[in-house]
Amino acid sequence: MTKPATVEFSRPIDLERVTDVEVTHDIAATREECAALAARFGLLAIDKLEARIRLRRTRGRAELRLRGRIQADVTQACVVTLAPVGNTVDEEFTVLYGTAPESGDVEIDPEADSLWEPLPDGPLDVGELVAQEMVLALDPYPRAPGAVLDPGLKPTEAPEPKVNPFAVLAKLRKQPP
Repeated sequence: MTKPATVEFSRPIDLERVTDVEVTHDIAATREECAALAARFGLLAIDKLEARIRLRRTRGRAELRLRGRIQADVTQACVVTLAPVGNTVDEEFTVLYGTAPESGDVEIDPEADSLWEPLPDGPLDVGELVAQEMVLALDPYPRAPGAVLDPGLKPTEAPEPKVNPFAVLAKLRKQPP
């Protein structure tokens, strides 16, 4: 996870204090943080952004398991009309943090319900993680009710092929003199 230069919603957690006993953190963005995140992610508004984060060490403190649940109310622009479209996010996610294997190869399982990240050296910013997970959960193509892209073009119709202006010259070139 790459962190932007300015983090609008920062909630660092000291990982040295996380043990094999699960700890829960409830976080919520302020109105100012919501406005800054909306601007960063190109949203019309974020009215609510809350998360419950559960952390615990696993594998003899070598790994960290983060489980979270995000609840957010956002307003996006319709991709057709640019009208405001309300969207509610209620998503659970899991991230496993650990050290990379000696070979440097990390196996990624696309079917897994969790993400693997390298264990950070310092504190873990769960606010930034929640902001990124919220954006990933949003509808990438929000549409207002009744919004139609182009009513004249049927989905089965293909656009007419473009005429090559050099096609006539190509025919002349093939004719014997």
